[in-house]
Amino acid sequence: MKSLILAVLLISISSVCFGQVPKKPNIPEEFSNCLKRTEHDRLSCQSGCGMILQQCYDEANDALTAKTDALVKKQRSVSCAALVKKYADSSARLDDGVADDASSQPGWLGADLKMKLLQQRYETTKLIDGECK
Repeated sequence: MKSLILAVLLISISSVCFGQVPKKPNIPEEFSNCLKRTEHDRLSCQSGCGMILQQCYDEANDALTAKTDALVKKQRSVSCAALVKKYADSSARLDDGVADDASSQPGWLGADLKMKLLQQRYETTKLIDGECK
């Protein structure tokens, strides 16, 4: 009887933790799509559940990095290209240091922070790209 109660409790806790899309503003589309796509796997997983969620972070981070790299490469004006490259390189070094430090904290702080910093880098690069002539 105790094992049945424990099993029900664990299933209900895991469904709360892994079954819902986080209600965070400005979540990258790739992350939201992955969470939706993997919802069943996260709800029914028995072990290694964090790896499913980490896959979603990795997909979003890869997509944000690819979008930022594409903006950096497409610059035609020399002054804009230098500014975008300098920003992308500088922010990458800073972001990596901060994200590495945060990854030693419990929970998903490191992964959340890394994704948010990559999203910010993309948005700022897009702003420079749109304004720079």
